[in-house]
Amino acid sequence: MLISFMSAIEIHLLETLSFFDPMSLEQIILDFDESILINFPDFTKNELAMLLQDLESKKQVEVTIIDKEKQWIKSYKKRKKWYQIF
Repeated sequence: MLISFMSAIEIHLLETLSFFDPMSLEQIILDFDESILINFPDFTKNELAMLLQDLESKKQVEVTIIDKEKQWIKSYKKRKKWYQIF
């Protein structure tokens, strides 16, 4: 159950994050869809931080530090040179 719980949250988290503006933990929580918060009432800030670290290790998000606060932004997948030609 934990795996399906985390994967469902991960999908919503990737939908919430922006390609253009870095977001702090508070901004991410405020931008979450209402259904996430209703369906997962026991979801904590620590679990969100762990999920963001996991996405960092998968290189799906990048972390930046702005005003001594971590902020995350969704990263573009870089294509290989030969793939861009075609």
